[in-house]
Amino acid sequence: MGVGGAILNLTGLRRMDLLRQAEAAECGLASVGMVASYFGYRTDLSTLRREHAISLKGATLKDIIDIAGKIGLGSRAVRCELDELKDLRTPAILHWDMNHFVVLKSADKARITILDPAKGRCSFKLEDVSEHFTGVALELSPTPQFQRKRMRQPVRLSSLVKLDGSTWKALGQGLVLSLILQVFVLLSPYFMQIVIDEAVLKADLSLLGAVATGFALLKVFEVASTILRGLVFQFLSNVVSFDMRASLFHHMLRLPLTYFHRRHVGDIQQRFQSLGPIRDLVVNGAIMALIDGVLAISIGALLFAYNSTLGLIACAAILLYGLLRFAFLEVSKRLSGDLIVAEAKENTKFLETLRAMQTVKVAGAENMRGNLWRNLAADTINATIRIGNINIGYDAISQAILGLSTILIVYIAAQSVIAGGMTVGMITAFLAYKSQLEQRLMALLEQWIAFKLLDVHLERVADIALHQREPGIDAPVLERELKGEIDLQNVHFRYAPHEAPGASLHPPFPRRAGVQK
Repeated sequence: MGVGGAILNLTGLRRMDLLRQAEAAECGLASVGMVASYFGYRTDLSTLRREHAISLKGATLKDIIDIAGKIGLGSRAVRCELDELKDLRTPAILHWDMNHFVVLKSADKARITILDPAKGRCSFKLEDVSEHFTGVALELSPTPQFQRKRMRQPVRLSSLVKLDGSTWKALGQGLVLSLILQVFVLLSPYFMQIVIDEAVLKADLSLLGAVATGFALLKVFEVASTILRGLVFQFLSNVVSFDMRASLFHHMLRLPLTYFHRRHVGDIQQRFQSLGPIRDLVVNGAIMALIDGVLAISIGALLFAYNSTLGLIACAAILLYGLLRFAFLEVSKRLSGDLIVAEAKENTKFLETLRAMQTVKVAGAENMRGNLWRNLAADTINATIRIGNINIGYDAISQAILGLSTILIVYIAAQSVIAGGMTVGMITAFLAYKSQLEQRLMALLEQWIAFKLLDVHLERVADIALHQREPGIDAPVLERELKGEIDLQNVHFRYAPHEAPGASLHPPFPRRAGVQK
């Protein structure tokens, strides 16, 4: 075995960040960043790219060793066999597929787990690793000069979203209308309680008619408020979306050509589309999270006012579901990132095929390009299925938890009715309020999770928004008169076979000239 002597077998319980490469040739840089995060040096690719320039041809093993040394990590290159991977000090960098670098996260006698800057987290059977691993690995460990620090340059929402006076006014109107709608929602269970306890059980038709008329009028106001709220949020969504996209596109047009040479077209497009979830959270998510939080507190207080024991059961069930969602937050974040990357690769291949269709036809490569795209489309579908499986599991568990809590509440409440502590109308209203509390708290939880998952989209947008503009791009263009001559002899260009085969021109310059049939 190897270049650096015996392999050390040391393990730890630290957390390692997954850095996804944005450029085609920065897998080595991303791998060093992931290993550095394991030891406490947390950074992002934008910062690494700015401090450690990488050639368009990528990084060699020597380049990786040099970058690691600047960060404060000592390196030791080793050559090892497949059965010796489990003895490597993890995380380690592996040379992969002859032209790629990945990070070995863990290994045992049967499987290895890697963090691939291009594909994300992957797991392989040991016998399948030989198709990819070249036998060269790099162990990294902190030196006395190593310092734990955070060197991130995050893109802030305030730099993407600019709200003027009219937008703030519309946002306030949307908040007020949303609060009005929620008041109507809160009154509905109480309406059922009055109907059951006061009108039905006492056979009071006049009261029933009065209550029904009153709540019918409230329903009219609710519908009107719903329409106005929809119009306000439609305005907000479109205005914010246009401003964000226009600002980012304006910045993107001023990036140097090397930025576009190092990235795939589909990946840039996908990064631009990450503005959508950011807009949704700013326009709808923030307001609804505020409203859901206020209403959840109000409804919770109502439940405890009805019956403290039943209120405690309802809140405990929702808390249990929240803890479950929190436990799998990192898994959801990783799977969301995998889906975004898979969609970007599929879009890239699709756009490149369209753009090179003439070459594809001439080379007779239709089947080859079709197979390539189908494989990438299958990766997208598989990533979607993995997220769908997680969501199905969440739905099933939430139904089980909330359903069992409802059964227990009905059982205890029925005993209370028999004992004279509650009425049938109170049970009906309590169950309705419980359902509202579940909806509000679960919506609030989903908004919080969406906010945490927003890091995935912000990191992708940051690759465009934080990239340095081309120097002098905004300088005024020097305008001066150009003098000279242009002589065209037998220049050929035809839109159709029957048009003139060529043209010879000697127009004075500068002057616009056109050729007519």
